[in-house]
Amino acid sequence: MVAESVRIEGHFQHARRGGIPRRMTDATRYLCAAAYLDERFCRKVIGELVDAEHRAVVPSYGFDVGPVISHSLRARRLQLIRDVTIWALLIGSLLISPPALLTYFSLALPFAAVRLVPWRRFDWRRRFKIAWALAASYFIFWLLTQGLVLAWFILAGLASTNSSMTDGSPIVPANAEGQVALYLACTFLLGLAMLGIPFGWQVLVFRNMRTDLAPGTPTPPLDVLTERVRHHAQRLVDAQVGNVTLYSGGNPFLGSGAPDSPWARAWSIVVELDRPATPDGTPQAIDPVALHEHVRRRLMAMSEEWPTAEDDRPDRSDPRLRLPANERIAGLNIDYHVVARGVCTQYPRPSEPGGDLPDYAGHPLIDGSARVPYSKATEASRESIIRHPQGGVRCYQRVTVGAEGQAVRDAAGRIIAPAEDQDIVVSVFIYLAVEGHMLYAQFVADVLPPIRREYHLIDHLASCTDAALIGLAVRHRWLAALSDGVFAPFRVIRTLAQMAFARLRADQRPERFTAYDYGARLSVRELAAEDTLPTYLQVLDAHKYSRLIERRLHEAVLDHLQSHDIDVSAYRMQANQIIEQSVMINGGNYGPINTGSGTQDNRGMTTN
Repeated sequence: MVAESVRIEGHFQHARRGGIPRRMTDATRYLCAAAYLDERFCRKVIGELVDAEHRAVVPSYGFDVGPVISHSLRARRLQLIRDVTIWALLIGSLLISPPALLTYFSLALPFAAVRLVPWRRFDWRRRFKIAWALAASYFIFWLLTQGLVLAWFILAGLASTNSSMTDGSPIVPANAEGQVALYLACTFLLGLAMLGIPFGWQVLVFRNMRTDLAPGTPTPPLDVLTERVRHHAQRLVDAQVGNVTLYSGGNPFLGSGAPDSPWARAWSIVVELDRPATPDGTPQAIDPVALHEHVRRRLMAMSEEWPTAEDDRPDRSDPRLRLPANERIAGLNIDYHVVARGVCTQYPRPSEPGGDLPDYAGHPLIDGSARVPYSKATEASRESIIRHPQGGVRCYQRVTVGAEGQAVRDAAGRIIAPAEDQDIVVSVFIYLAVEGHMLYAQFVADVLPPIRREYHLIDHLASCTDAALIGLAVRHRWLAALSDGVFAPFRVIRTLAQMAFARLRADQRPERFTAYDYGARLSVRELAAEDTLPTYLQVLDAHKYSRLIERRLHEAVLDHLQSHDIDVSAYRMQANQIIEQSVMINGGNYGPINTGSGTQDNRGMTTN
C-alpha cells in the first residue's frame, strides 16, 4: 500500500525581476569582458549556469547575470570559429607538406610549454630549474624533428631517383627540388597564417568589446541561439534577484567571498532568556521574528534619512533623528536570505520522526513541475523558518555594503570630488535562534575582493583607435598566438565535448533520482574576484563596515532584550570580549576572539 503524500505549495516562489536596468554597471561590463579575455572563466560560466539547467543560481549584488551569459555564449562561438579555422589549416598542411607542419610544431612547442607551466606558484630557484629542463627537452625535440625533416627529403629524393630509373628518363632531382620549394613556401604561409588568425581574431574581439561594453552601454537583451537556452537564461536572470540559495558543497554563503580568507570573521553569543533583569521582574517571551525586525530597522537607520518605525514608515517625530546625506552609508542593502543544502531528497518520507502525519513527497524548495529550484521565499515562510531553528532550511539576515561611494561636496552643495567605486562588497550574515529559553546570535562577515584588474581592460579599449587595437592585440596575445596551433585541436575537442555533454544533461530527468543536487556551485562575481585586496585602504574599508554593522547589531539586540526585562550582563561580557579582541594585524588578519564558549581563529572556527 502506498503511503499518502502531502505537499503544501505557495511558501516558495520563482522570483521575477521588475525591469531591465537601463545601463550596465561597471561590474557587469567587467564580467562580460572576462568572457572574452579569460577562456577558463567563459567555460565555467557556460558549464555551471547554462548547461546545468536544473541548478540554482546565487543572488547577484551589483551586477546583472543576463549580459554575462549572452557574452559568454558569444565568446565561445568566436573561440570555436578561430580554433576550427586553425585546425583546418593544420590538416591542410599535413596533406600538402608534412615537413612544414613538423617544423611549425618544433617552433611553437616551446611557447606552448611556457604557457602550461604555472610560474607564479614557484620561487625563482624552482623557475630556473624548470626553465633549464624545458630548454634541454626542447633541444632534444628540435634535433629529433630536424632529423625527421631531413629523412623526409632523403626519402623523397630516393623515390624520385627510383621513378626516373624505372621510366628510363635521366636522373634529375627535380622532384626533390620541388619538395624543398613546397616545404619552404608552406612553412612560410603556415607560420604567417598561424600568427595572422590569432591576432586578427583578437583585434575583432577588441573591436566588438569597444562597441558593446563601453561605459554607459545600455543593457542588451538576451542573445542566445536556441529557445531552450533562452528560457533557461531568463529563469536565471529572474532568480538572481531572489532570496534563496541552494548551495552545493560546504559554503552556504556562496558569492560573499572565500570562507577561509583573512578577512572572513565569525562569532557567536549565547544568552539566557529566562533570567530577569531585576530580582522581582518577569522576563517576557522573545519572538525571534520581532527581534530580527528590530535589528533590521536599526541597521537600516545607518543609510536612511529618517529611522524606520515599527510600521515601516519614516519616524520624523524628532528632528535630531535625521541623518544627513554625507553620514549615510551608501550601498547598504538589507534583506532576508534563506539557505539550504543543494542535495534535495525527493522520495516520499515521514514529515516528522515518529509522527502520525502523512509522508512528505518531493522537496519544498524545488518546483515539482519544472524541476528547478525556487528562488524566492515569501514573508510567511521566512517567519516560519526563523521560528523553527532546528529545520534543515535556515534564514539569515544578509547585510551588504556595496562598492559605490559618495561625492564630496562643499557647504554650498557643489561637488569637490565625484563618487569613486571601491569595487569591494562586504557581506554580513546574521542568525538569531531562540531555543530552550536561550538566544543564539551568530555573526558571519566576509569580503568579496575587487574584480581582477585585467578585466578592466574594457575601460582602456573605449578610447583606443583601430591602430592602437592592433598594437594592444599584439601585446596581449603574442604568447598565445605563437602556440595556438598546438592547443587549438584540443580546445575544439573540449568545446564540442562540453556541448555534447550539455545536451545529455538537458535530457536528464532529476525526478527519477531519490536525491538530486540542485545546488549552485559557483558565483560569477566570486569567480572573477582578485585573490586579495589590492590596496590597504580597501582592507581598512572592509574592516570599517564590518565593525559598524557588528556594533549596531550588539546595541540592537541589547536594547530589545532589555525592553523585555531580560538580564543582559552575560551578553555584554561576551560582546565586550569580541569588540576588544577583534584587532587587525598584518594588514587584515583578525586576532583570536574569545566568546566565552570557545576561541575563534581568524576564519571564525570555534575551538573549546
